[in-house]
Amino acid sequence: MKEPICIVCGSREGCDTVQFRKTQAGEEFERRKWKGHHPDVEWFCQAHIGPARAFSHLTLAEALESMKE
Repeated sequence: MKEPICIVCGSREGCDTVQFRKTQAGEEFERRKWKGHHPDVEWFCQAHIGPARAFSHLTLAEALESMKE
């Protein structure tokens, strides 16, 4: 698993993970029972976790793009 660093701002304070809509990479990760950081999960700090959760119905890439707007 990746270190708890917010993907948006790089903060290390109070981070938590958010799971996004499954992608092909995520399905393969699960099917092959790989270990490590799931490709559809990412770390967010307290300032960014609310918006991230609001967009969790999207893929991670789509959510990050929507959070920029």
